[in-house]
Amino acid sequence: MAISIIWHRIRTFSAVCGVLLLAGSCVYDRLGTCPDGSAEDVSVTFRIATRNTSGTKADNIAGQETGTAAENWLELEGLRFLMFTEGGAFLQDLSAIAKTMSENEDEWNLYTVKATFKEPYFNNPLFVDSNVRFKLMVLANWPAEAVEGVIAAKGSVREIERVQAFFEMSPEFFPEIGKTGIPMFGLMDCAVSWSALAASDTGNYVDIGDVHMLRSLAKIEVLDNIADKDADGYPKVSEVRVMKWNSIARLIPDNFRNGVQVSAASYPAVPGFVDSEQGRQFRQQKYSTESLGAPYEFDGFTTYVPEIRTGQLAFRVVIRQSAAEGDAVSRDFAVPEAGNAWGPEILRNHIYRINVNTAAEISLGYTVCPWDEASITVPSYPEN
Repeated sequence: MAISIIWHRIRTFSAVCGVLLLAGSCVYDRLGTCPDGSAEDVSVTFRIATRNTSGTKADNIAGQETGTAAENWLELEGLRFLMFTEGGAFLQDLSAIAKTMSENEDEWNLYTVKATFKEPYFNNPLFVDSNVRFKLMVLANWPAEAVEGVIAAKGSVREIERVQAFFEMSPEFFPEIGKTGIPMFGLMDCAVSWSALAASDTGNYVDIGDVHMLRSLAKIEVLDNIADKDADGYPKVSEVRVMKWNSIARLIPDNFRNGVQVSAASYPAVPGFVDSEQGRQFRQQKYSTESLGAPYEFDGFTTYVPEIRTGQLAFRVVIRQSAAEGDAVSRDFAVPEAGNAWGPEILRNHIYRINVNTAAEISLGYTVCPWDEASITVPSYPEN
């Protein structure tokens, strides 16, 4: 998910020089502001594009499956934009003054955000003939209590990370446009030419780049690849459930880097492991998307889970042999702790796939971005 941010400084170059000369007696720190707090208006426009985000990844990472509209959807009223100094000290919350609108409500792949504000930090004379450096943090689809905790603290980036804000996923959770979005996080180091800002106007915007959002959940897909079906489509997968999972996701991963996928899981301070007799049901879906730049028709079952050790996950697949009542086979299985194709951990912003090839055999495949595919075979289970 990419967020391009455009700045327009409402002042002339001569006015800027005048402000700096008058403020010449101020003592500045590279990360500080003038004590008198003087500042000029700044007009900001964000363009939020989600079209090239994989059920997981950002558009500058090659090889991906395009996210569905529901996986791309942002709840506009809940978006939060926080600004920090280059060193991570809190400057201000732009959320209340930002005006956001969606440009494409078919795929929810483009949003525009505009805001005008004052920021004394940008008047530091050390930025003249150099770049204005700062950080921009974006919180999307976060639970209200997590947002309130971060906003109320008004802490540095590091202090916010230490809070370990979390999302507790209900058994019924599923992304749905207009109702529920996948929680996401982004943080970008920005460097904007001071002279370009000084010369900018409404016809000459300054584009400072993209913020790449990471979803806090992983996506798990189950595909029915059973061959030799009869004329009525049997045998076929009729139901899938996850029986063991983690229900709590850390909203900000450790060691976040803009545009870079995580390589290790970030677990919550209080684990939310669930071992359920009933399980949580996958949702059956059929939709068109893209994978590796080519059209891709998905027809299978989907669910989402927070990060977890791979060996702690367990599933149940029900296969109907015919339309006759009771003519079904139930398979319970866990992903092997070692030697599995998914790796030791289920990671946020990744897609994992299970292929059901026969009624007696289930194989696991995995998908990450860039997309790599491998498979292992789960041994056959005795008939129930």
